[in-house]
Amino acid sequence: MRASSSSSSGRTEAYRPPLPPTARLLPPSLRRGGTDGVPPLPEFKAHEAPVNALALGTKSGRVYASGGDDNVVNVWAVGSSQSIMTLRGHSSPVEAVAFDANEEVVVAGALSGTLKLWDLESQRLARTLVGHKANCKAVAFHPYGDIFASGSQDTNVKIWDVRRKNCIQTYKDHSQMVGVVKFSPDGRWVISGSADATIKVWDLTAGKLFHEFAAHSGAITSLDFHPKEFVLASGSADRTVKFWDLDAMTLESSSAPEATAVRCIKFHPSGEALLSASHDSLKVIDFELLEADGSASVLDVVWVAWPKLADFGLTAATQLVGYHFHHKVIGGWLINLDNLRPFRDIPELLASAAEPVAKGKGKGKGKGKAKSKDKAKAKATARAHALAHASAPTPATAPLDVSTLYPAAAEAGAGAGAGAGAASSGGGPRRVPRSPRAARQARVPSAHLSSPSAGFPAPAGPGATLSAASAHASPGGGIPSSFSAPLGLDPAAFVHAPSGVRAGRGAGAGTALGPLLESGPPMQAVLSSRLHSLKLVRALLADGRATAAVEKLVALNDAAVLVDVLATLNGKPNFYSLSHCVALLPPLNELLASALDRHVAVALQTIHILIESFGPLLVTHTQSPVDDIGVDISKDERRQKCAYCLSAFATMVPTVAALTARDGDIAARAHTLLLSFDEYIPQ
Repeated sequence: MRASSSSSSGRTEAYRPPLPPTARLLPPSLRRGGTDGVPPLPEFKAHEAPVNALALGTKSGRVYASGGDDNVVNVWAVGSSQSIMTLRGHSSPVEAVAFDANEEVVVAGALSGTLKLWDLESQRLARTLVGHKANCKAVAFHPYGDIFASGSQDTNVKIWDVRRKNCIQTYKDHSQMVGVVKFSPDGRWVISGSADATIKVWDLTAGKLFHEFAAHSGAITSLDFHPKEFVLASGSADRTVKFWDLDAMTLESSSAPEATAVRCIKFHPSGEALLSASHDSLKVIDFELLEADGSASVLDVVWVAWPKLADFGLTAATQLVGYHFHHKVIGGWLINLDNLRPFRDIPELLASAAEPVAKGKGKGKGKGKAKSKDKAKAKATARAHALAHASAPTPATAPLDVSTLYPAAAEAGAGAGAGAGAASSGGGPRRVPRSPRAARQARVPSAHLSSPSAGFPAPAGPGATLSAASAHASPGGGIPSSFSAPLGLDPAAFVHAPSGVRAGRGAGAGTALGPLLESGPPMQAVLSSRLHSLKLVRALLADGRATAAVEKLVALNDAAVLVDVLATLNGKPNFYSLSHCVALLPPLNELLASALDRHVAVALQTIHILIESFGPLLVTHTQSPVDDIGVDISKDERRQKCAYCLSAFATMVPTVAALTARDGDIAARAHTLLLSFDEYIPQ
């Protein structure tokens, strides 16, 4: 083992691994950080004992928290060696830390398995939660509510409700330590990565395992979701990054093995590429552009000596900050992404797009390279348009005023440091989708995280998408509140009424489709996405998996697909089961508030079929006496489902009554449905 060296100034420097041979081919600005264009931030002593955990805030990217063997959590400003505040309360070493979405709360897990939360505004301990039987190794907050997840050496994943001060769900399917937990952007799933090399997708509403990915051969070290497509990336100790299609639940691509384990991964906010950090480098990976051997293409690389990198993030669209720790010391790095592909050379991309695409006539290796080049050129125009905005130069960074973050800390005299980056603006403009999945990039969050005792989603009011506890909305505000419009798109932006032509029997198919075809890639992406979704549901129905088909239909969160499928299923009223009724009532309630008449009409028809099919059963099971002797689990579950359905139907009555004031078929359907409600819903 090589010993650390001493400089002429007497300062001991950490061992830096030699430059890989490929680094000689890079320009100086892309070589080893700290000597050739990637200056390290000064290292400093952060704790009185070894540091175990570090996490950056995701809202601004300008604060981070660290925990160590001295049992404390320190909060820092990026670029400063003076802590903003020190949070005490743990009686054992801190092994995991995380900020909430608004950087107002910090949660820390300890060696004892205890979790503690602090309010950063008041610097006071807010909660102490106990439940894990071994040290807590990972924590992450839900994107919208006062809920967070934790992973532990005891192999369990736990979901905690901060307001109720207890654990509401426990998942026990891993066989080794859970080292990574992350919520999906829509808040419906929590993803866990384990030392057993598996990634598990847990459905929070159903309270059970939804899917498992098992293609890695080493411990999972990092997880991240694509900001605009339904794709999950995973980094592992097996030295690879893998990309998973969450629509088809399949492996989409994988990177070539690194020299060392992958420590941290994050998608760029533009969605253009993934940033992957290993012990000695930062690589930019495009998961859709494949090399001849089938691996995801590495677009660029920076050699950085950060062997114990803990976390990195973007303080601006083109500036990355990363922090590592060793023993009691913390150090950081700033990397300007303007120097890296695809975040640079916009003129070259435009020129490449203008060149004619060469046809690959060779076989084997040459043919694979030709296909990759063709794909790159086909994407170049859209890529350049998006990056021209995402890579725009940012103004010089202003010093961070800690009082604007935590006024109480400033008043108490806590030290404030200079920030190293401007607040993130949320990831830049939306670009032309590169695949059908991108059309569903703005996915509607769950109407409510259900109580584990009930096991079913709570009835939501018309158009409701978040629970009352979800006071912290996402900064971008990009979550649709209902099913009233195509997800992520404004129809007026691409559908134009043809001038001088009136729709009618005399209008041909070409006339009707003309405005849609002229609208370009956005509309095509929406239609392709819906076709893909319909095929998924149809395949499940063809396999006889009716329950799975209904669950998939609800999970898609696309009102147009939901209405198309329900309109077909309503022709077979005997298709529906009580479980289907439980799953469909929340989205049907939202469809009643839609501005589209067809959506409302299909919702009324479906609800009428359900109440007529299951009304007698609901009344019988909810009014029958409960047996005092013995426990019939199936009967109790059926009673619970019936009670839930009756409650959900009751919440619809005011909305349906209001629809009777409308004209035509909707008013007639609403009136008929009210008569059924009167028959089965107790007054």
